[in-house]
Amino acid sequence: GDLKFSAPVYVAFLAVAVTWYVLYRTPYGLRLRATGEHPGAAASMGVNVRRVRYSAVVLSGVLGGTAGVFLSIGNLDSYVRNISAGLGFIALAALIFGQWKPLGVLGATLLFGLLQALSIQLDGEGLIPSSLLQVLPYLVTILALIFTGKSAAPRAAGKPYDG
Repeated sequence: GDLKFSAPVYVAFLAVAVTWYVLYRTPYGLRLRATGEHPGAAASMGVNVRRVRYSAVVLSGVLGGTAGVFLSIGNLDSYVRNISAGLGFIALAALIFGQWKPLGVLGATLLFGLLQALSIQLDGEGLIPSSLLQVLPYLVTILALIFTGKSAAPRAAGKPYDG
């Protein structure tokens, strides 16, 4: 049949492109990366580390909230309990597996999404036990993390800045 995507899929691809552009082609992106790697050096160049970090937290909250909205009302017309159960773990795994880079994270999320869709598609076919299908995306996520090479977060991520 025809392969059709809902609007949030296109918004997600656009968000990845915009994120890549902002991170690697704008002064703000350079400042953001600098405050994540070496905030002292960024501050010595006149960057307001606190402002850049707070803006990054606000932007990530906006993106996370947008994802939550799309998840909850994008394709559904009713309330579903625990709709996001376990997805935070997969999102963190995608970040690590994608080497903390927008295009890598896109690839990781596409892989994990494919596995989740595959588990839903194969459920009920009787070929594989339903319980194994439900755990498949999480199992592959764990295996991907085990076999991911060096994936380092920004050096100063999570460390308070006192400058």
